[in-house]
Amino acid sequence: MSVTSRSTKRGFLASIALAAVLAVSHMAPVRAAEPPTSEILVICIPCLTISYTPTPGLWAITSEENGDNGRGFQVELSSTTGMLVFTYYGYGNLGVGTWYLAAGSLTGNTFTAPMTPYFGGTVLGGSYHAASQGTDVGTVSITFTSNTTGTITLPGESAKAIEKLVF
Repeated sequence: MSVTSRSTKRGFLASIALAAVLAVSHMAPVRAAEPPTSEILVICIPCLTISYTPTPGLWAITSEENGDNGRGFQVELSSTTGMLVFTYYGYGNLGVGTWYLAAGSLTGNTFTAPMTPYFGGTVLGGSYHAASQGTDVGTVSITFTSNTTGTITLPGESAKAIEKLVF
């Protein structure tokens, strides 16, 4: 998140906080030589929570969008069940192309689920052959910061900025 958007959000939240504090003046029962009193009425507004619905389709790690072949992933969110399906395509330790699947619920703006590899399925032009499920390689965690941006933490990697591919 840029410094500008952080300060804009802080300014917005500060405006809400200022609007929530209302000074209300009233007169106390009149007694001789007693001045009116002032009270501060504080209205508590629950913290604003903004939920984002990730745009379905192809996504990429922002720093890796350089026009070269590489890795990426697809995000799909069911509007009926709330289930998010994350399909990652990339390479294994030996450089062989592989894909992984993670599925689970989107809680607030965060998705966390185990990544499971699949291999040995139907090849192009071949007859149907069910893929085999491998052992989970770790957990993927995605936090969406808008409908088209966020951060991803893949197994064994630090958090990285992501964005929806536009083409």
